[in-house]
Amino acid sequence: MPESPLAYALDAIHAGTIPPTMHAAQRRIRVERRAVDAYLAGTSTDSPRVYGFSTMLGQRDDTDASLGYQQELLDGHLLGRQTTISRSSLRAVTVAKMMQLAEGGSGVSPSTFQLVLKRWPCEEMDTNGAWLDSYGAGDVIPASWWIRSLLGDDISAADLPAGDIIALMNGNFFSTGCGIAVLDRMAATLARSLAALAAHVAPPVSSQVRDSPLYEAYMSSSHHVRGTVAEQNSVVMRDGLPFLRAAEQALTSMASAINKRLSRPSCNPFFDISESHVHAHYSQSSFLDLCMSSAVSAAADALRFHAAGIQSIVKMGDKSAAVSKMELPKLAEVFVEEMYGGMEPRFAISEAGGVEDISDRALQRISRLNGVLDAFDSLLDLYEEHFELPRGGTYDPEITGAIGNLIRSGDIAGHV
Repeated sequence: MPESPLAYALDAIHAGTIPPTMHAAQRRIRVERRAVDAYLAGTSTDSPRVYGFSTMLGQRDDTDASLGYQQELLDGHLLGRQTTISRSSLRAVTVAKMMQLAEGGSGVSPSTFQLVLKRWPCEEMDTNGAWLDSYGAGDVIPASWWIRSLLGDDISAADLPAGDIIALMNGNFFSTGCGIAVLDRMAATLARSLAALAAHVAPPVSSQVRDSPLYEAYMSSSHHVRGTVAEQNSVVMRDGLPFLRAAEQALTSMASAINKRLSRPSCNPFFDISESHVHAHYSQSSFLDLCMSSAVSAAADALRFHAAGIQSIVKMGDKSAAVSKMELPKLAEVFVEEMYGGMEPRFAISEAGGVEDISDRALQRISRLNGVLDAFDSLLDLYEEHFELPRGGTYDPEITGAIGNLIRSGDIAGHV
């Protein structure tokens, strides 16, 4: 099976190793930066004005960048409500930035790219920052806190080569990394859910299954043999196939969206470079990506769909339940309700004097998806309590392994 960019990222996050593609990327970064420096130098009579490299940003992009401007740029974005990010999520964000820089076009300097590699696996990086405060057009606020954590106390942004702060700050790497972290979490939760469903729900009719990558693992966990009697059982209990398809769609859509992001440049400005020569630079919006936002929203729906099945099983469980269990179905209702609510974040915005007027809201939707997972994990805990299973008793190695193979598959990466 070919390895996907996501598989490299997951290996790096779990093992703390640098993705093998980064070594070849260092040469590309060196060659491209030499070309960018020559481009910025221009001629004796004409030098290009490049956003964030030789000029300021936004409505001030007609002003030359002053000495020390990069520190001013960073400090101006260190805003918001500080929280703590997990070490694994910080790794996910860092490896996403690492892999996107490796795709070229950002103009980042070799020394700063080396700094990103040097800080890996992020054990010394600060986990405090305003990680959730973003208006969704590049996530520059949390990205700036990541840069602060990357630089630490010993490196000043003012000392970095020109343009490096904008090269580090811009792009969709922050929501991409958070997407990797939430997909990793969602895979574990859906594995629990499928194992629970397999214990109660009639298995899929084999003739209706079309190339399901999870079918064999699900069947190895199923406690039922489908009969031929046309029993009109509840919709949840009569067929596991809808739950299988919902899980597969959610996982593959998220994995595909992440693979796209990890295998493409995401920066602004973008330098068009070939044969060690910059042909032009462009102000563009590669940080804007509705595919991830749509995949995250669809994943939340898949989790809610699974939760409805688990809730039904809890309600129809032990009809002669002891008094101590009578409240469990009511609490299940509470957890399911927590998975709903609130309008989806809007895409239209008005920031920076109208320069930033649209967003993809991926980070906000990922934050909501984490909330959905919190409630669903609580519901699965309740299911285990209801059926007197040990905490984590719905874990099934076959299903967990099949889901891991599915999201790591290079076949997904090929459908982008």
